[in-house]
Amino acid sequence: MKHASLLTSAILIASVITGACTSQAPEKSGPEAVALNTVADTFGISRQELTVTDSRTVEFNDASLGCPQTGMMYAQVITPGYRILVEHQERTFDVRVSGDFGQVCDKPGKNFKPAEDRTR
Repeated sequence: MKHASLLTSAILIASVITGACTSQAPEKSGPEAVALNTVADTFGISRQELTVTDSRTVEFNDASLGCPQTGMMYAQVITPGYRILVEHQERTFDVRVSGDFGQVCDKPGKNFKPAEDRTR
């Protein structure tokens, strides 16, 4: 009887934990999610109000991700990443992503090329 009670308790706890884990939709991951989070965090816009309108794989000529800032120095290495356009109302944000890092590019440079001619 004691074992049955322990088994019932274990099943109840497991179902509560499983229900708690699956009741929330998982966050999107990947470069588009990084871009959406970057715009949302930078400008205080709800992520639900943002739309990705274009996403391209690119190779940046340096670590500036094609957005060099005056007075900054960047590692001169080919940096794989993405150029993602995010739209909010009538404004378009040019977001550059490499790994888990994203930045909004106000003054895009021309130091990148498409890795492949592939639009998502």
